[in-house]
Amino acid sequence: DLHNAQHSFPTRRSSDLHTLEPAWLVDDHNGHGTELAGLALLGDLTPALADDSDLLVGHRLESVKILEQPGGNQGESYGDLTSEAVARVEVTAIGRRRIFSMSVTATDGRDRGRPSSWSSAIDRLAADFDDEGAAPRLFVLSAGNTPDNHAWANYPASLATNSAHDPAQAWNAITVGAYSQLTNITEPDTDDFEPVAPVDGLSPFTTTSTTWPRDWPFKPDIVMEGGNAAIDSGGFACTMPSLSLLTTDHQPQVRSFTTSRATSAATALASKLAAEIWTAYPTLWPETVRGLLVHSARWTSRMLEDYLGPHKTRVSLTQLLRHCGYGVPDTGRALASALNSLTLMVQDRIQPYERTSKGIKTRDMHLHALPWPIEVLESLGETPVTLRVTLSYFIEPNPGERGLADKYAYQSH
Repeated sequence: DLHNAQHSFPTRRSSDLHTLEPAWLVDDHNGHGTELAGLALLGDLTPALADDSDLLVGHRLESVKILEQPGGNQGESYGDLTSEAVARVEVTAIGRRRIFSMSVTATDGRDRGRPSSWSSAIDRLAADFDDEGAAPRLFVLSAGNTPDNHAWANYPASLATNSAHDPAQAWNAITVGAYSQLTNITEPDTDDFEPVAPVDGLSPFTTTSTTWPRDWPFKPDIVMEGGNAAIDSGGFACTMPSLSLLTTDHQPQVRSFTTSRATSAATALASKLAAEIWTAYPTLWPETVRGLLVHSARWTSRMLEDYLGPHKTRVSLTQLLRHCGYGVPDTGRALASALNSLTLMVQDRIQPYERTSKGIKTRDMHLHALPWPIEVLESLGETPVTLRVTLSYFIEPNPGERGLADKYAYQSH
């Protein structure tokens, strides 16, 4: 379930299939990994199969099996397992630009945003702490899912009580929740059913950080399509193929396609978008790819209606961020400046503070000129304009005190 994207034409090689234990073999036994691989490589196949145009793919996949089937890895540190999985692919194929996508999470949200050994390991890997930041890494993590159909039936109240799962609280990772545009139920004999979530609303499968104390990060960072659930007049909620994403099946000799949903599917789609950004701009840093994902994200009108309301306050904005993150990324905004907007990307290093004998002092400041002709800016006159600034940088893990640190301990992005 650990997928990595690299800039080249996709091919299947046995050397790109890995497992932490040889006895497990590299095959997918339950289908979850293959479903996500299809989404990370090709996206939702429903629109692709309805279109006769070419499907262009500029990245490839690697996989590492990190879970023993069945039953998981009892008594083992998942931080260590993740670190070993990262090392395994990096040693096998040196020099590839990788996006590490993981949709394995703990089964509950008991950490409530506090750092764990697992999330701290991911922060450490992302910042490349052991090699003093020489080769940072981009991680895309699933927020984790609401537990069962009882929670789906209690939508949207369930969103405020189902906390994102470990290691989704990792500061340096992109944590992905789910929203949905899928509301058309096409299965026979389902006249008594209706979609749980409205168009552009949060998916009933997703989790949030609304129960986390204020010291811990806003998660998820972004949301992607994760499918919807259906509910009948008696309050019974269930999944349906028409409210799910179409992807590849792990038993192609039986059938070519299957369906996928929830934050796992959303995470795979986010990884695909990150790979497309890095394919288009191969010189970007991992921090910059993450920055573009967040920078291109916008809240849907439904999200603004549900959580911001008619009057924007600090409380309502916090609710919006803890439910929806920064919204839904847009491929066009991430890859190119639009007709009436400009995206300026700056990659640089800065030390804003320094410790002196007199305490902590400010140190460096960078100034960047907007690359617009002055006469064009002046011609705008009283026209309202919006400047959107996104900062993205990886912090060194400090599990014990990070959330309670003072104002000089800036927190990743």
